[in-house]
Amino acid sequence: MLNQYEHYVIEEANFHLQRAKEILEEGMLDPEKYYRESRQHYEHCVKCVPFLYLMSQRGPQARKSNL
Repeated sequence: MLNQYEHYVIEEANFHLQRAKEILEEGMLDPEKYYRESRQHYEHCVKCVPFLYLMSQRGPQARKSNL
C-alpha cells in the first residue's frame, strides 16, 4: 500500500507522461504549427509575470484597505 507521498509522486508522473503523449501526438501532426503556437503561448505568459509579481507583493493588507 502506498502512503500519500508515494501516491502523489505516481500521480504527478502519470500527469506528465500523459501530457508528453499529448504533445507528441499533437506536435507531430504539424510540428511547425505546434512550435509557433507554443512560442506564442509562452510569450503571452511571460508578459503576465511582472503583473503577477506586483500583485503578490501587495499582500492581503493592501487589498483590505481598498474596501
